[in-house]
Amino acid sequence: MTLTIPEAKGTYEQHEFLRAANVKAANGKFEIVAEPRQATTQYGERTFVDVKPQEGEDMVFTWVINTTSLRHLAKSFGDQEADWVGKSIVLTTMLANVEGKAKEVIYADGALDKSE
Repeated sequence: MTLTIPEAKGTYEQHEFLRAANVKAANGKFEIVAEPRQATTQYGERTFVDVKPQEGEDMVFTWVINTTSLRHLAKSFGDQEADWVGKSIVLTTMLANVEGKAKEVIYADGALDKSE
């Protein structure tokens, strides 16, 4: 399945990027608050998902979602971006080798489950 998300057009609210510390502070519980969008960055095509913690601070963060998590959420929520808004998600972090350096990477819970 190929998730089709239109190019980012227009103006979007700018939010802080989601970090591993934010995920830990929220115990991994978030809600998607806007339709995912794609844009071309200096690192290539990226998909952005705006999320806010379900508990605690009422701040919105922009999650630069990795392909593994994107596929998992598309399987869970469908490939229509509007259907993602308001959905609850659980995020987790793990250390991964990114360009030769250990870095905490954010994944949607279940995205790394090999049984899917």
